Amino acid sequence: MSWWRVASAWALAVAVLTPGSESSSQPSRERAAANLRIREGPSTEAAVLSVIPAGSAVLVTSCTGQWCVVTYG
Repeated sequence: MSWWRVASAWALAVAVLTPGSESSSQPSRERAAANLRIREGPSTEAAVLSVIPAGSAVLVTSCTGQWCVVTYG
């Protein structure tokens, strides 16, 4: 799997939102709670584009249900 330089993709909210933080309309900087698979779409059926290492900083730009759009790189 290759590294993704600068990109936005979908990730499970539980893996990027810190406990007590809430998704909002404002982008927020978070850390990947575990190795984070980023996907083409908001589904475990969507293709995995890359894996962000645990502890890496990501920008959460929006969330829908259990899924958030994150930017990394």
